[in-house]
Amino acid sequence: MSGIDYEKLRKAQAEAQARMARGGSSPSMKYWKPADGENRIRVMPPWTEEGDNAGVFWREVHQHWNVVEGEGPILCPKKTPDIHEQDCPICDFVDQLRSKKSDVEAQELAKNLRAKVAYLMSVIDLRDPVYTAKDLADWKKERPDSEPTFSVGDPKVQLYAATSTIYEQIANIVLANEMDITDRTAGHNIIINKVPNKDKMKTRYTISPDLKKTKAPIPDDYKLPNLDKVGRVLSYDDLTKKLTEGHGDVYKALPSSTPQRKADDDENPAWGIGSADDAGDLAEEMRAHLR
Repeated sequence: MSGIDYEKLRKAQAEAQARMARGGSSPSMKYWKPADGENRIRVMPPWTEEGDNAGVFWREVHQHWNVVEGEGPILCPKKTPDIHEQDCPICDFVDQLRSKKSDVEAQELAKNLRAKVAYLMSVIDLRDPVYTAKDLADWKKERPDSEPTFSVGDPKVQLYAATSTIYEQIANIVLANEMDITDRTAGHNIIINKVPNKDKMKTRYTISPDLKKTKAPIPDDYKLPNLDKVGRVLSYDDLTKKLTEGHGDVYKALPSSTPQRKADDDENPAWGIGSADDAGDLAEEMRAHLR
């Protein structure tokens, strides 16, 4: 597997900076969450040599949350770079809500439904680097009818959905030093220091590299999870249906100017990133790709 594509990283960093300058960035759900204080993680290397995500260790996704009560987020086909769709009825609906300048409820709903960006990365928490007997017991307790897809001692690769600010700090480390932190044999661990605050919006993170080169805590032939398959990808018609089932029904103002499209036969399958309570389901899907 080849190393980092630095040109793609420079372009992605510039786009992230521009988005933050416009105020379009917002935190996203994390499936591995930094604990308070110091966290040491190893970011896994690029997982594919094909397609838009060749040579990158992250995947940029834009997600619509809260479309239907109790359901997880849905990938935005218009804003997620590697989906290559031009239309999104949820984005159209958000634009309509924003046009209702004097309607406080409409503005709040637009804020909740708008696509929010996250940078997905496969990581290993160096304080919890392998699956344990407890992990196995928890699996069997939560999914008694499902066979575990890992064994005790396997590398515990988790999904981290980084915010724009954290992603940018990691990108700065890589680009400023031309440092391939993800190299399997001579990469660098990343230190994330979380400084909590009672007001979660004021929680601070500082990111720095471990200057010592180390081998990644995975076997040389380890197959990385395919991040291209993470997330629910729905057709235009299915997105519209979700919107009418959920909050979109409140305003009876669904997009009507964009023609309805039928789903292609080769649409990507729905994976479902899920809410915090669904993180185990995501882990189950990811572990199926670890071998």
